[in-house]
Amino acid sequence: MDDHTITHKIESQLGIDEKVINQIFNCIVKGSIEEVQAKRNQFPSITYNAKYNDAWDSINGKCAAAFCDGYIVTMHQRGIFEFITILNLSASCVYILMKEKNFNKIISDCKSDTHYMKCLTLINDDLQGYPQVYGQMNIFDDMGIEMPESIKLHDKKEAVKNAIMARINSDVSRFVIITFDPDIDTGVKAIYVNVVANDTSTKYRKDWSSVIKAIEIPQEDESTHYNADSGVHDGNVATFDAPAEVKIKKNAPQEKSAN
Repeated sequence: MDDHTITHKIESQLGIDEKVINQIFNCIVKGSIEEVQAKRNQFPSITYNAKYNDAWDSINGKCAAAFCDGYIVTMHQRGIFEFITILNLSASCVYILMKEKNFNKIISDCKSDTHYMKCLTLINDDLQGYPQVYGQMNIFDDMGIEMPESIKLHDKKEAVKNAIMARINSDVSRFVIITFDPDIDTGVKAIYVNVVANDTSTKYRKDWSSVIKAIEIPQEDESTHYNADSGVHDGNVATFDAPAEVKIKKNAPQEKSAN
């Protein structure tokens, strides 16, 4: 089976089209830009920054509202954060959203083998024999031979996967990771669809950036993020990272008047 045939076969299973991509794009943009701006208007202070979990909470809420008929959106707790799964019932595929840089970090990090994303790749165990199409993330020993996964680790990954799947409460035949590069002005500058096998090798990857439709973002009042007295402009609106360090102008100490 050649690469083109494999790509076509996987692609036909995913239930991904331009409409799905634009729904996700709209959820990311509205959650990370519009709602962040609304919070900034509610708290018009230079010390307010959009925090990582604030943006994701908004995106997750938008996805839960947007994907209704034919989909099941499930919220999952992960420490102090949450993530969502979007189940496409007709395709029996489950999607998760992730930043592109975090996706690459996780699949290349040997220490994160029980990360929920890696555990869900067990759903794609039938793809392990297919050639890799993007990068090389497999783990090799000094002799260049792929190291087998321990039974203990496999069982632990299965337990995490099963715990997530129990919340979805439906059969799933394929696991899909939709990744994006965030943009401070537009919310998203690139979006990709990825299918990863349980050895963390990427078997399918497609750039959908050319089909995402621009949506109108309301202009925010500059007074909510610019303090003329301090001269500080805060551009950290939707970075999905830790808030930028806030610089506070201190007043010079006044000299005490002589008695």
